[in-house]
Amino acid sequence: MKRTFQLIIAAALLSPLVLGEVRTFTWASPTEYEDGSPLNNLEIKEYQLHCNSGLDVIISNDPPTNTWMSVDTDFPPGFYTCWMHTVTQDDQHSQDSNTKEFTVQMQFEVTPTRSKKGSGCS
Repeated sequence: MKRTFQLIIAAALLSPLVLGEVRTFTWASPTEYEDGSPLNNLEIKEYQLHCNSGLDVIISNDPPTNTWMSVDTDFPPGFYTCWMHTVTQDDQHSQDSNTKEFTVQMQFEVTPTRSKKGSGCS
C-alpha cells in the first residue's frame, strides 16, 4: 500500500521580474506524509517545477536542495503560473503545490540626447 503525502511548499520568486534576470525559486521541503508519518529529506528524489509556458524542470535532491535558479532565457516577457510537486525515491508523487503567478516585463533603457536647434523640441 502506497503512503501518500502532501507537498507543503510555496514557490517564491526572490528577484525582480524583468526580462534577462535570473529568478530564484525556493520552497520548504515536505516533512511528513498525509497520514502524519515522517518523511525524511533523503527519501525525496526530486522536485518537479511546471509552468503554463511549457517550462518543466526536474530538480534533483542530490545533494538535498530547496532552491532553483532560472537562466535568463527561461522566462521571456509574459504572464506565468508555476507549481511544483515532490517525487520520492520509490516514485511516489505529492499533490501539486499552490500556484505562484508572476509577470515578466521588458525593461527599456532611455538615453536622453541633446536637442538640436531647429529640431522642434525646446
